Amino acid sequence: MRKMACLFVLLLFLVFNGNAQGIFKIHGAFTSLKKEVKVVLAYNLNHKQVQDSTVTRNGLFDFSGTVPSALPVKATLGFLPLEDHPNTSYVEQLLKIDEQDFFLEKGTVLVKGSSKMNTAVITGGKTQQELLSLQGLKREERAKMLNLQDEMIPLLIQSQGFGIDSNKKVQALSAQMQPLVKKMREKEEGEKPRRRSRM
Repeated sequence: MRKMACLFVLLLFLVFNGNAQGIFKIHGAFTSLKKEVKVVLAYNLNHKQVQDSTVTRNGLFDFSGTVPSALPVKATLGFLPLEDHPNTSYVEQLLKIDEQDFFLEKGTVLVKGSSKMNTAVITGGKTQQELLSLQGLKREERAKMLNLQDEMIPLLIQSQGFGIDSNKKVQALSAQMQPLVKKMREKEEGEKPRRRSRM
């Protein structure tokens, strides 16, 4: 009987420990963001999509909430315009998405940038620091990719996705992107054995 009681207490402890929640705080500061924009935070918690939003004030925003203490949660932060523009096509909306994935853990997350979320630096817990280290290896290629994307987006919006296979400018930009993507993948693959050896 005592063994059963001990087992029951141990199981309760494991369940409680596994579901323990930690408090997170996110503070964002964007130096060149003059207009107010909507900021959306999205992540999955216990197989449910959690979404929260706020509005920037002088380039600043804050979020707070709870996440499991034991494991980091993959999350996304994104900027959206405050007002819907009915004349904006679906293709344009997709192409102008400005967001970044990161790992959300208990503690404080700092988001620092100028005016775009996809180029901001997000710092936080241990898993996020590891992601930043990996991104640091690909910084040069990523910067070039973002510049090429900035050139390509107006062309794709103008064509609304039609005739892009025959558009010489789009083809030229795509050809410049391909070796950058390959190099970024090679750097990721090269980093995997090093990460395993540090575990």
